[in-house]
Amino acid sequence: MPSAVIVCPSGLAGEIRTAKIGDLEQFAETARRNFARALTDLLNSCWLRTDDKAIYPEPLHWGKVLAGDRLYSWIQMWILRSGRKLEFQFQCDDQGCRQVNPKLQQWESMLDALVVQMLPEASKTTFMAGNRFETTVDGKRVAFRLLTGELEAEVEGRSRGRKRTLSEGMAERLIEVEGVGTKFEALTKWAHDLDDGEVERFIAVRDAADCGVELGIEVQCEFCNRVVPIDIPFAENWTRLVRKKGSTSPGR
Repeated sequence: MPSAVIVCPSGLAGEIRTAKIGDLEQFAETARRNFARALTDLLNSCWLRTDDKAIYPEPLHWGKVLAGDRLYSWIQMWILRSGRKLEFQFQCDDQGCRQVNPKLQQWESMLDALVVQMLPEASKTTFMAGNRFETTVDGKRVAFRLLTGELEAEVEGRSRGRKRTLSEGMAERLIEVEGVGTKFEALTKWAHDLDDGEVERFIAVRDAADCGVELGIEVQCEFCNRVVPIDIPFAENWTRLVRKKGSTSPGR
């Protein structure tokens, strides 16, 4: 079975393999309830050995791993199985163009050419000390955390398929705000009343402390030549792969 030794953005290093049919079946079953937990189970199954645990406790559990490392490793699994090229479809974001040319357009990206942001050294120390990062927002001391698999699952469980508001999305990464407290409802209300510029500055600080793979790219509409910013639909393509496997039968 194909496998590769990889080094994640945090420095976590080890060997990962491609998924077995049983892994994909379990992923599909669990993803119906919680996609983040399904990814945790998949990575736990396909991780063969740890050469460098980096910032994580042993034994390694992918629920405790940063979202950036999880995405990077997941992409490496795709490359092992299907190669570096990912093909997908998109539509122009100009309404007039879409009305005249409603069909989906084809695009492809090279997964091994995506920009990878490594975890800063200072963030490694802070994460290992409890994943409590601090900054100032709107004159208040704010503590926040980097996203892990367990937190992703918690967020997904709270939303239960409902699209989160911008305020909720910010509050989910907060631990505590001076004078506001730690309760999610209070943090959400505080975020709701923030100036947009303050939110942008907080996001910049939070993202600079984190690691990951940049899925945002620019594509060009073949009809109007407009440059369209999109996010590569990696998770959607993986889900289609799993569904395709599940629907395959002899003679079909």
